[in-house]
Amino acid sequence: MRIPEVIDLHPVGSVTSLSHIPCLAISPDMKYLLTCPSPLVPAIWKVADLRFSLRSLRGHKSPVSTASFSKNDFVKSSDEPKRTEFVTCSKDKVMLWNLGKLLDIQISPSQSPSGDEPAGITVAREMGEISTCSLVHNWDANTGWLAYGVRSQVWVLKLNYNPKRKGMLRDVDRAATIECHTTNISDIAFNLSLNIFVTAGEDRTVKLWSLEPSKMGTYIESLKQGRFPINCLSLNKDNMLAVGDCSGTIYFYFMTEKGTRLVTKVDVGQFFTSDDDTEDQDAGCDIIAIELKDTVFDEDIGDTLPSLVDNGSVLNDILHINQQVVFAS
Repeated sequence: MRIPEVIDLHPVGSVTSLSHIPCLAISPDMKYLLTCPSPLVPAIWKVADLRFSLRSLRGHKSPVSTASFSKNDFVKSSDEPKRTEFVTCSKDKVMLWNLGKLLDIQISPSQSPSGDEPAGITVAREMGEISTCSLVHNWDANTGWLAYGVRSQVWVLKLNYNPKRKGMLRDVDRAATIECHTTNISDIAFNLSLNIFVTAGEDRTVKLWSLEPSKMGTYIESLKQGRFPINCLSLNKDNMLAVGDCSGTIYFYFMTEKGTRLVTKVDVGQFFTSDDDTEDQDAGCDIIAIELKDTVFDEDIGDTLPSLVDNGSVLNDILHINQQVVFAS
């Protein structure tokens, strides 16, 4: 397998703040990056220019543990980034941010903003240690789903938006609290086309749950592979699921209403291990984030996708031709 491009965020010129990254989030269009240079103050970066952060996000009073951009399945490109939202989580609060509003705020480089930014809204308080979160929107229905992991539980919130004022949050409903794993939750991902959400745990399992209102939180199936804890998940519109573990392995699945099938697995760790690393045979890279983009085919393959998945050739389209997988270690 050929890795299209590897970016090491740590030695980026004078940006010494990037040497500390307790959380990492990548926008679906790959244009923006969220990190935590300071534990209490996340920052937005433009991928095309990592010399300086675009905005610092003030409002949290305890260290930010995780963040996630919305998977804006129903947002037209002309609306971005004004309709792009993301979430940041800490022990004291969960905050929802609007990227467009943040970029519109004019502050002199010599000034430091104080207090909550106008673009940030608190949607939950005093939740305890949040290990991961996920956000998705259906702007056609003026709704969104936010899920975050607290120890072995997942809390699911439904976000209701004002249909007359696009993008304005009206209220938040707690949809479910689910005991998902025997250990801490490591990642969560939504699939609106199949009406499910997926969770990963340090117990080395990936589990699928119903998102249908009448079956909210109902268990569907489990995926278990490897002997290492799972760190991260990513889903795309083609119902492809990528799962990354702490050994540097990424598993690729194809999801249907009838079930989930393993396509293949890729040992990314081999690309980061030198010939001298013989001391620990299990040494690899720790995959901490994956963004699996939508597959772009030259023509509508329709019903042929399952057959492509069966022989593994669809992975070539995802990894090589269109360079559609981005991961961080």
